[in-house]
Amino acid sequence: MQQTKARLILERSLIPIGVYSFEFACTHYVIPPWYSNEGKLYRVLRFNNDDVFLVSMHSDNPLRSTRISYSVYGDKELSDLNAKRIEETLYRSLQLVAPINAKIQDIAKDDPVVLAALNHNGISRGKLYPDLFEALCGIVCAQRASFSRVPKMMGCLAYALAPHIVIDEGEFAAFPRPDEIIRGGLDALVNCGLGFRAKRIYELSKSWIEIDLESNLGLSPEDLIPKLQQLFGVGPYTANLAVTLTTGKAQAPHIDSYVCALLSHFYFENQEVEESIALKFVIDRWGDAAEKIIDLLTTDTQEWASPLGYELKVKSGAKSKYVQKI
Repeated sequence: MQQTKARLILERSLIPIGVYSFEFACTHYVIPPWYSNEGKLYRVLRFNNDDVFLVSMHSDNPLRSTRISYSVYGDKELSDLNAKRIEETLYRSLQLVAPINAKIQDIAKDDPVVLAALNHNGISRGKLYPDLFEALCGIVCAQRASFSRVPKMMGCLAYALAPHIVIDEGEFAAFPRPDEIIRGGLDALVNCGLGFRAKRIYELSKSWIEIDLESNLGLSPEDLIPKLQQLFGVGPYTANLAVTLTTGKAQAPHIDSYVCALLSHFYFENQEVEESIALKFVIDRWGDAAEKIIDLLTTDTQEWASPLGYELKVKSGAKSKYVQKI
């Protein structure tokens, strides 16, 4: 696997809008090629197959961060275009310009479940995937698996098939592109512990190249979703979720078995809730705030729900992480 010894090429800062918890970013949803260690958050970014950069981030006030300092490492001079791409990607992926809005705060006043989740997670923000293909692979890895397994599968894919970048603090892997997955072959995916998902990611990679999805990435979400459904194994649900997880703009709230289980506990007196009923419920109850409220409800659920008297069999996997080669 290609291994690059990198040097420091840029130092800058990010300024979140509103109060931001950098500690949350370091401990939750750390799915490779996101990595964290000793209060630092790392991300490997690639904009073309030859342009691979490592970003190292830290904050002097991780609990309530008003500034995040970041350093970029690479093996070549950084162009102004790539410097801009890195900054824009970090702002979007860390959701630094998306604080909790007033509508959710108003909803919480009359909903003790949302209020408890908001009090626990309110200044915390999840991550968006910088890359649509990476998001699709993450969704496939999550199929019929607990969320806690996703970082391990994604980390194995990264270290087995993608370029590595090395600094004094450790060795970090990018996420493989479709052509790298195809070159690696199906056996390599099986060896990553993907099980039945190996075949799905292999065929997804082949169809990504065959229909030239890369040339359509500039489309609006409304136009992109039908294109995604031409990919192997991608239907309306997966296409919508992939776009939501990369842009933060949901075409419809995403409902899965975990969301149904939580709604059953909190709102349906433990009666079984079908996905269609769950979808109608969250739209009717929360409107265009539904997707963000679902994020709140599915993060650290057992921690904020226990004081309300809820004992959940299903656990949030938000704090799961891949133990990388640091």
